[in-house]
Amino acid sequence: MRPRSLAAMAALTLALGAHEALAQRGPNPAREAFERGISALEAQRYVDALTAFEESYRLRPSPVALYNVAVAQRGLGRIREAIATFERYLEAPERGIDRARLASIRAELAALRAQIVNLRLTLAPSTATVQVDGRPATISADGLTLDPGRHVIEVSADGHRTSRREVDLRPGSTVVLDVTLESLGFGRLVITPSVETALVRVDGREWGSGVVDRLIAPGEHEIEVRAPRFDPFRRTVRVTSESVSRVDARLLAEGSGTRAWLVPTLIAAGVLAAGATTAVLLYVTAPAAPRDVGWDEFVISR
Repeated sequence: MRPRSLAAMAALTLALGAHEALAQRGPNPAREAFERGISALEAQRYVDALTAFEESYRLRPSPVALYNVAVAQRGLGRIREAIATFERYLEAPERGIDRARLASIRAELAALRAQIVNLRLTLAPSTATVQVDGRPATISADGLTLDPGRHVIEVSADGHRTSRREVDLRPGSTVVLDVTLESLGFGRLVITPSVETALVRVDGREWGSGVVDRLIAPGEHEIEVRAPRFDPFRRTVRVTSESVSRVDARLLAEGSGTRAWLVPTLIAAGVLAAGATTAVLLYVTAPAAPRDVGWDEFVISR
């Protein structure tokens, strides 16, 4: 554990003074939690101290409890949180605090700000997302501010292999990381149904409703698009690596696809049926064909 600075000793003195003031009052849960926090703070058990002081502040929001929340956060190395809490305290400190102590707290706050690390990331592809210590992080134009110490930086993007790096950031440093993700060779498949609420399935799995745009492994894929009162749309599409395959799924009103071929078929069937009937009638009503009779078949009656 690192040795206490003069500012830390002043902070503990303030905490102990507040403890004595609270001890003069009657018992209550906020005071009891505050006392547990003081005992943990003296033993440098910062996790226990933070829990106790946060409970005390929740039960009775007092400037002294808030101040000691910041002290515990600083002891845990949660510098950014400690800065924010100290700033909240300075906006409304307890009554009667002298100027020298306020000046000491402001000096401690300035020292904490000087410890903040600035992390600048250059990402490829630019659509990649970043997590720091398992939590999503938003990268601004000025980079990303972090507490000093060890961190796990994870960069990921669809269709690319995730990059995971462990870094040890020195207090007050500026670190630049260039992260280029390895492509997995996927292609993009974009499906645009003519009905906005249509449900899209690819290889039997639901992709969502309306326009879908996803990375997918190269090869042939079965597309099905369905919407109430419309005939389903089905198609097989081949996706190649590092390319974009687009499918315009035009849905037809239910039954319209059947009527489109059924009418001409019925007409053709009717023509064939009529022709067959005419042939039968002609066969029945036609005169009998003449028969060749040999001379030996004649019989002369007497």
